[in-house]
Amino acid sequence: MPDQMPTDFAFSVSYGVGSKNKIDSFHGMVVKDLIGDGAANAEVTFSNEELISIYQAMKEIKVLNPKELVADTSCSAEPHADDVWKIRINGIVINIENTTRYCEITEGCKTVF
Repeated sequence: MPDQMPTDFAFSVSYGVGSKNKIDSFHGMVVKDLIGDGAANAEVTFSNEELISIYQAMKEIKVLNPKELVADTSCSAEPHADDVWKIRINGIVINIENTTRYCEITEGCKTVF
């Protein structure tokens, strides 16, 4: 990731069981899964300072560095959570996906998710 946050930086993170929770700076929204009672939606606009802080945190955890995200697939758990990250930097959109479906969590998952 570049040292300075690019002007087009945007992100979305979907997480939890069914990836129903979401923080999305592309569309300015937050969604909270209320489990058996639907979902709560809110419009949100991040300030430039907040975006810089989020960008720096992503840099610190080296979110874009290659990681082993799937461990032994012979053991699985239900329910499980799926995390889906979408990050735009300098016109390029990167997608990162992870699941807690498998019993063992890799070190790569622990550093990002």
